[in-house]
Amino acid sequence: MFEQIACDMFGILGIHRTAVQCETRFKTVSKRKRNEEKHNNTSGNSRCRVEYEQEFDAIKAIDDSLEPEVLRGVDTVRYKKASTRKASPRPSTSADVQENSEFSGDTLSLISSGGDCSFEAGTDSQDEEPKKKRADRRLRPSNSRMQHMQLFFDEMNKLHREKEKKKEDREQRKEQRHQELLKAHSEHMALLKTLAEKE
Repeated sequence: MFEQIACDMFGILGIHRTAVQCETRFKTVSKRKRNEEKHNNTSGNSRCRVEYEQEFDAIKAIDDSLEPEVLRGVDTVRYKKASTRKASPRPSTSADVQENSEFSGDTLSLISSGGDCSFEAGTDSQDEEPKKKRADRRLRPSNSRMQHMQLFFDEMNKLHREKEKKKEDREQRKEQRHQELLKAHSEHMALLKTLAEKE
């Protein structure tokens, strides 16, 4: 997951971060949030601002599965194994024994007469198709996860724009201050030159 976040950050925001950096940053923010919430819940402490509280609330509001389909980490991605249930054997009755014997007799007569038994292979292929569809559906990301990712990147893009704007403002103030110093220096040198000529 964090490798995908790093790739999306570079593709959308143009910011290069590694998967380890993304995971470390997430753990740092989560730990800081837990400490701030613990501080606010302690009696007698003045309330402090919880960082990224609105973002965490927005992520929690998204309807997502409680148990993820894929267990993700920085280095590994492990898919859950689909649980299979075995039907409990039903006790056989005399009617079942009779039906089975009739079916066995029909099957033997069909085989002995050279009949077509291709329906068995067709049943297996029909069983395989739903399994493949279920497997493909498991591997596809859910809409809630896509909304989660979109919200994350919208906030990152917003923070990045604010950071760039502050940087431009600092550069403008720095350039303005530099021009003021150059002007003051020029005036000072002109004044010294005038005084030297008078002497």
